[in-house]
Amino acid sequence: MKLLAQADAVIALGSRLGPFGTLPQHGMDYWPKDAKIIQIDADHKMLGRVKTISVGICGDAKAAAIALSQRLDGRTLV
Repeated sequence: MKLLAQADAVIALGSRLGPFGTLPQHGMDYWPKDAKIIQIDADHKMLGRVKTISVGICGDAKAAAIALSQRLDGRTLV
């Protein structure tokens, strides 16, 4: 939760980002306010339903993860 609170970007891979998993917990409002959110889900109705997203990808989580990994291969991430 402490690490997520510092995130600039969040990739929610196959997660519906349900309201109970993104609410403050253990006395900590950990969900980053300004982070870009990339949500990948097979059900298009879940994209952006709970959190405002920057990018929504409707598709298979495994295929999306492989494609993202291939696109980032060889790049330096900061």
